[in-house]
Amino acid sequence: MHRLLKRQIRKHFNSTDLNSTELQSFFDSVDEAYKQMDSDYKMLERAMDLASKELMEKNRSLSNEILEKEKAEKQSSSKSDFLARMSHELRTPMNAILGFSQLLKIDFKKFEISSLDESVDRILNAGEHLLNLINEVLDLSQIESGKLKVSLESVDLVRLKDELLELMGPIAKQEGIQLIDAIDNELKVFVTADQTRLKQVLLNLISNAIKYNRSRGTATLSCALEGDMATIKVSDSGQGIPKEKEADLFKPFERLGVEMTNIEGAGIGLTICKSLTELMGGTLDFTSQVGKGSCFFVKIPVAAKPTIENEDLAKEALTAIEEPSSDIKLILYVEDNPDNLELVSRIFDSNKNIKLISAPDAEIGIDLAKAHKPDLILLDINLPGMDGFTAFKKLKGFDETINIPVIAVSADAMEADKKKALDMGFRTYVTKPIDIINFLEEVDKVFN
Repeated sequence: MHRLLKRQIRKHFNSTDLNSTELQSFFDSVDEAYKQMDSDYKMLERAMDLASKELMEKNRSLSNEILEKEKAEKQSSSKSDFLARMSHELRTPMNAILGFSQLLKIDFKKFEISSLDESVDRILNAGEHLLNLINEVLDLSQIESGKLKVSLESVDLVRLKDELLELMGPIAKQEGIQLIDAIDNELKVFVTADQTRLKQVLLNLISNAIKYNRSRGTATLSCALEGDMATIKVSDSGQGIPKEKEADLFKPFERLGVEMTNIEGAGIGLTICKSLTELMGGTLDFTSQVGKGSCFFVKIPVAAKPTIENEDLAKEALTAIEEPSSDIKLILYVEDNPDNLELVSRIFDSNKNIKLISAPDAEIGIDLAKAHKPDLILLDINLPGMDGFTAFKKLKGFDETINIPVIAVSADAMEADKKKALDMGFRTYVTKPIDIINFLEEVDKVFN
């Protein structure tokens, strides 16, 4: 193209008065300009190649990041699903352990048998400890997967404090620890929090202050207002935490050396506490001094105006099911696990006004329900073949069973499962291991 341009220019200028020297000078200038343009073009090409390579590299890197993120999310989801399934599998044998232990305890008191009372207490304590670990692992999996939700409301700190001290006072006394209440009863402070979760956090902190204390030590609960935040402090007079171990305190499954002692725990309690506090818009931190003790403080937003001032927090004593004054009540329990069936059968044994029948799967359960028209159906969710949710839908499709109240009974403790059951129309959702007294109360509500 350059040569063609020169020929056209030379042909044009031959007809002019320019001499050969001037013409050559002109062509030299054109050559120089072309060389510069060619050099600039090649430089631009190199720059474009380099930019293209950088862009491709960034695209590859971004694609890898997306793939890694998707892989991590998939792994996290798989881990959460695994933990949820494991929670169900662990709860099933726990239901038998705790259920039959509760029955033994009741029998011992009824017949004044004390010789085995201590042994049963040990079974119950070990079972409850294992159940707490299962619940903690499930909480952790829900937090990590973002599935754990909190319900924020105005919480009266003084009332909550009274509940905490009533629960933990006997434990502190048993361990030889003085539990000090440093919160003024006249303090009118409400905080914005999920009451159940805030209680869980503070119970864990107080429990740690008792467990990791020195002999005849103190554990103090106090509160202070700092602007629009309330700071709840739990202090102890224990051994304190060494500086080199402080960074690991909130890491899951880190016990900072106490795993070598006889103090029970999995090392995830504080991890859960920190995450729960942050979900409620607060913070959890601590200070510690070796040889003098530690202070954990929860900062939580103060509620501008209490939304629940007239709550009746007085808890009535739990009572067993009242015997109906009418005819005998028929209960159908659809359950494939023999231990669970035997436990519920034993629970109702002492009530002459209740008759229990059972079915090992949903299909037989539906047939029995249509034939006998029970007053109540207890329906396991994880049944072989047809699951409990499907069975419930079918029961609501028959004239004979449409109005029979149904209680879900399941080892699945996921909030999503509970919500699904209640949204579908189950009367309530009972989780295994069964708390016998609460279970009887739920049955009592149906009959009264």
